[in-house]
Amino acid sequence: MTKNINKHIYLFLLTILITALSACGKQEPSQKSEQPPPAPNSTDYLGAMGRSLQTAERVTDLSSVKQAINLFYASENRYPASLQELTSSGYLPVLPELPTGYSYIYNPQSGEISAAKSSLNQ
Repeated sequence: MTKNINKHIYLFLLTILITALSACGKQEPSQKSEQPPPAPNSTDYLGAMGRSLQTAERVTDLSSVKQAINLFYASENRYPASLQELTSSGYLPVLPELPTGYSYIYNPQSGEISAAKSSLNQ
């Protein structure tokens, strides 16, 4: 009987040893997927896209107002006294709204127009 117990203990210890040795070389796959590092200057991608959209809107709005000023000048042989005169004369249905924080700067003597950040929002 002692021989039988020793045999069972020996088999038990051998099983534990084989299990321990076989588990030593295995590595568990990591749960998180590795992602490539962000490209340089891409940390504020959404902010850059928002600023680009704002610039595009501002340029488009200025372009349509400049075109209306040129049409007014071609018809009236003078520049409009104000931007509101473009809407009241029918050259623009409405004065396009600039992005938040910008306002029109208009020179009625030269017909030049630009958009600048409002001094209240700086």
